[in-house]
Amino acid sequence: VSFYLAGNTIFVERYRQGHLSVGKLARELGLSISDTMDFVAQHGIKLPLDYDDYLQCLGHTRKVW
Repeated sequence: VSFYLAGNTIFVERYRQGHLSVGKLARELGLSISDTMDFVAQHGIKLPLDYDDYLQCLGHTRKVW
């Protein structure tokens, strides 16, 4: 995983600085949003998600399923 982080440091840093959304970071990393959220959390990066974000994700999930 640390090798994976090293190859994608620029994207992770841009996310940390607020220049990329979690969705765009996921696309750049080639991961699902869920896996991206786990990935950044494992590397000590806080996810700036609030209740409205949760509701938006829930709405998208209901459309898919």
